[in-house]
Amino acid sequence: MIAFPESKFEQNSNLNRFFQLARKQRSGSNAGPFLSSGVVWLTGRILRAASPRFGALVAEEANRKAYLRHIHSRYEGQGKFI
Repeated sequence: MIAFPESKFEQNSNLNRFFQLARKQRSGSNAGPFLSSGVVWLTGRILRAASPRFGALVAEEANRKAYLRHIHSRYEGQGKFI
């Protein structure tokens, strides 16, 4: 779950570095920054579409914990009768 924000942060950092280099060179063309912005935006959309939904993961984890609690209590209850 942490990989997505870290990769997005890294992309933004690289984009800022690119903009600073372009400013230092004072190039008259804006094609480079616009192209790199488009690449970062597209990569973010792809990562968002490919990553699993956080709410579904949390719900699945809660269901598994509840099931383990239920099974544990049953075993504990059966142990008292032995």
